[in-house]
Amino acid sequence: MRHRADIDGLRAIAVVPVVLFHAGVSQVSGGFVGVDIFFVISGYLITSLILGEMAEGRFSLLSFYERRIRRIFPALFAVLAFCVVLASILFLPRELQSFDNSLLAATFFVSNIYFYGGNGYFAASPDTLPLLHTWSLSIEEQFYIVFPLLLSLAIGLGRRVWVGLIAVLFLLSLAASIWVTNVDADAAFYLAPMRVWELMLGALLAARLLPRIEAQALREMLAIAGVALIAYAVVRFTPATPFPGSAALIPCLGAALLIYAGEDDGTTVAAKALSLWPLVFVGLISYSLYLWHWPLLVFARYWTITPLTGWQSAAIAVAFGVATASTGWPTRFSRQVLAVADDSIMPARQETELRRCWEQPPEAPCVLGAAVKPNYAIWGDSHAIAMLPALGTFAEHRGIAFEVFVQPGCPSVVGIDFRNMRKLPECRARNSRNFAVLESAHDIGTVILISRFALYIKDGKRAKRTIMFGPNGEKLDEKARAALWERQFDVTINRLLAAGKTVVLVYPVPEIGYDVPHALSRTLARGGDPASLNPPLATFQERQDIILAILDRAGNSPGIVRVYPHKKLCNEERCLVYANGKALYRDADHLSAAGSEFVLPVFEPIFADHNPPTASAEVTSALAVRNGSAQNQP
Repeated sequence: MRHRADIDGLRAIAVVPVVLFHAGVSQVSGGFVGVDIFFVISGYLITSLILGEMAEGRFSLLSFYERRIRRIFPALFAVLAFCVVLASILFLPRELQSFDNSLLAATFFVSNIYFYGGNGYFAASPDTLPLLHTWSLSIEEQFYIVFPLLLSLAIGLGRRVWVGLIAVLFLLSLAASIWVTNVDADAAFYLAPMRVWELMLGALLAARLLPRIEAQALREMLAIAGVALIAYAVVRFTPATPFPGSAALIPCLGAALLIYAGEDDGTTVAAKALSLWPLVFVGLISYSLYLWHWPLLVFARYWTITPLTGWQSAAIAVAFGVATASTGWPTRFSRQVLAVADDSIMPARQETELRRCWEQPPEAPCVLGAAVKPNYAIWGDSHAIAMLPALGTFAEHRGIAFEVFVQPGCPSVVGIDFRNMRKLPECRARNSRNFAVLESAHDIGTVILISRFALYIKDGKRAKRTIMFGPNGEKLDEKARAALWERQFDVTINRLLAAGKTVVLVYPVPEIGYDVPHALSRTLARGGDPASLNPPLATFQERQDIILAILDRAGNSPGIVRVYPHKKLCNEERCLVYANGKALYRDADHLSAAGSEFVLPVFEPIFADHNPPTASAEVTSALAVRNGSAQNQP
């Protein structure tokens, strides 16, 4: 097979968007599709190589595997060694233990399975996963191990058999990718069975099923179409695009058209452009560039804590360390640093209990607090879940109990269509059931609404976030989302009031924008001042301006009580992230157990009319609201 400079250039077109996307360049919001282009190229080149050697009678599986090892292993293990050194120096114990597991997975080319299995609701931040990008290398290695063996067995049975094998693998994998993307997007993204079709697309090209292109005009049109498809995916796709599935056909067909247009010594304007030496050079180093760019970005971001500027994106200096894999070498840090780092980890037992609360059906909600008939209910999303540890302990001490209606990504409002990218159950139907139970529950006198309101209005189209849709299934801009939210939120509140409930509106907590425990522990480890990480109050007010106004306009009915956690967390200038030796957040926006305890005093007036149990353990009657003139300011 002749060397094709345009394919080297196509490698550059694949790797550059990936690097820019990972660096956070917004103009290439779909840069992740570069990996899919690589898969098509790999399928084409490997299949062409195998078929060519088989035609000459000199193909050997052992020789093939040996060449793959020489091609892949040296650069990969250099990167792994680099990551071992920096992770040993920089990472906190739990992060280092997680890294050790990913290192083992990358070494044995199963990191795609490892990272799929590790993506839960409380998963680690990508900023501590320097080997995350090796998932795609694992898929390629799995392909290199299995496909040549299958092809060598099938090729002796005739062309129809081996071509049919490739075609069947392509169709089955594509169908699985489309279906699984809608069912389990992470599985479709990481696991080989849903990615094989991209490699098989290249293999089908190598099988020369398509006719030779005779007309130059047709070559040019196919090449232009290929460029357009790739450009469209790179510029128009976003992390919110359901992927891979049918969307991946766009960049993959684009790559396939460019490869096809350049076959049989043909050339096009696009091929000449791709053959220019700068692109060819980048293409020739694309494997090393892909291997190195992500760890460098991860470690640089980890070191700087705050978002990177230009010069901070450069490679950071490498120092030498020794790691103790079994324990993560905790003696490198003080007890204070380790304690703050652990604030990001929810105890397994507590996580299990809280997960039970959002997995319970609304008709049989979980109950927190004393063993009495609940008179209070908590309804909300993950920000409500973050408050449950403190409220549950408080309820036990006060002899009261809460019925809990919570689900991550599902806020406390009825009549809005939310669609979540994190494999969570459908929200609108669950909220309808929540509301039906609350509205008819005569024993529940008080309903506490806690949600990350701004997420649904301001971040409505972000990846892995809950997306709000209009009544006819249409996507909405921010203004329309705010209007729809306010209308349905008023409906929610008024119907609860009409059912005789006291409604507690819990105003939002400040969202910090970075992983608080990690940033604090690294700052403390360097002798820094935790107060330097406190964000300005103005940032909170700007972020929450729309929802603060909506909550303020919700009325001053005697049945409405307002709670302001930010008044405990913020002074006139800044908002706290650290107090009493503890991180107040467990990530960028959810309160930690210490944080929920810290803001608990602002909730106490809700329960002021409930006397702690003495002779009787029964819950007292519903709240008598005393603050008819609530202060409706942020």
